Amino acid sequence: MVVIGVWMAVSGFAKSSATPFIFLVARAQLLWKSQAHSFLGVSGVGVALVGAFLLISK
Repeated sequence: MVVIGVWMAVSGFAKSSATPFIFLVARAQLLWKSQAHSFLGVSGVGVALVGAFLLISK
């Protein structure tokens, strides 16, 4: 979960056009329009933090 969150954050802030990330951007653009990459970057940070907290809490 941490790795996926970091990947989402890096790809979102770098505005990546990698094949799996394009599908996430296409869905996010329906709601967030031009801010889709920023939204996915912030969401990726959130996913990574939640994953880290779950990893630490065990």
